[in-house]
Amino acid sequence: MLNCRQFSFSQLHSQKRLIVANKILGVSVVKRIIGIALYLLGASRKSVAEFIEMPYDTFKSLTERIEKSGTAAFYDRRETPAVVSTPESGKEFKAKVSTSENHCIIELGGASRKIEIQLKNSVQLKVVLLSLLHSKIISSEDVSQILNYASSYICQLAGKLYDNDVDALLDQRQGQKTDYVFTSTVKAEVILQVASNAITGKSTSSSTIANDLQARNGINLSPRSIRMHISKLGLNDIDKKLPSLVDSLKKTS
Repeated sequence: MLNCRQFSFSQLHSQKRLIVANKILGVSVVKRIIGIALYLLGASRKSVAEFIEMPYDTFKSLTERIEKSGTAAFYDRRETPAVVSTPESGKEFKAKVSTSENHCIIELGGASRKIEIQLKNSVQLKVVLLSLLHSKIISSEDVSQILNYASSYICQLAGKLYDNDVDALLDQRQGQKTDYVFTSTVKAEVILQVASNAITGKSTSSSTIANDLQARNGINLSPRSIRMHISKLGLNDIDKKLPSLVDSLKKTS
């Protein structure tokens, strides 16, 4: 028989541990565990039942059920055992990525657990998306769609960011820093094309606008650049707003 006198006991530690155990397992389960432990150490059923404030016959039945059913006997069959939620084995967590008018939204689970990044903050957007990609929280397809890069190039960028910090994402070329491609004339043409497509019911996607500009006046712009400037100019919802505005003006004129 184990001699408990060789152990030192702390009332303070006992209270703290019991509070935690009662919260996780439930008071009745903790009492049964303590009772069975004392019973196994040689205490009589009667003294244990009195100590844990349980009727003698109930505790006797508990010891008999333990011998027959194992640990399941610790739970009252009338009660619902507490279930501790754990991640599914082997299943990787994936965040949900989407875009609104001006933001990239990364949902990490739950309404309040999300990251919002302005689309115009290109470096911040790349750093966050590529970091999550490297950690396998989002897919290369999601990042490719947001940044408009090929999936293979996206994986290269993620590796460069991990190895060389943010400097790997910055354009190292020196020289012209201004938006020299999108001059005021080019921006005017983009606005004109987007408005024309919106009024006529044609797609206002960046790829369609790029093709239409190329066909109409030979302006060669990437869909990604067009999408970025459409967002900067606040034209994302023009296909929804402009047709109704034109119809309204026609009726009142």
